[in-house]
Amino acid sequence: MGSHTKRYKEFFSQDFARMNWAHTILRHVISLNANDTG
Repeated sequence: MGSHTKRYKEFFSQDFARMNWAHTILRHVISLNANDTG
């Protein structure tokens, strides 16, 4: 059971990192679009 929990933690931490990365890119794109429209 312990190793199972460890695998879940690693999976969720990786998923969180991907979400964080996508969120950062999205914010960057939105700010770029906002600058374009003035």
